Amino acid sequence: NILHFEVGVLQVGLDPYQTKLKGKQESLTVFFYIYGGAFIEGTSSYHLYRPDHFIEQNSILVTANYRLGMFGK
Repeated sequence: NILHFEVGVLQVGLDPYQTKLKGKQESLTVFFYIYGGAFIEGTSSYHLYRPDHFIEQNSILVTANYRLGMFGK
């Protein structure tokens, strides 16, 4: 795989592909995070980028991991 997505949701009853809680009218904020690193290093799984804070605020966090460098590291 060259690209892998992870969707973090905390709320029970939340469909990560919809931006509203079931039975509620308020929309949820969707964050899409792509890490930097000049195609040399990086990952979205560093502890610093954990989704806990975002999903506790009724938000959806989408992160992407992609291959870096010639050897896909």
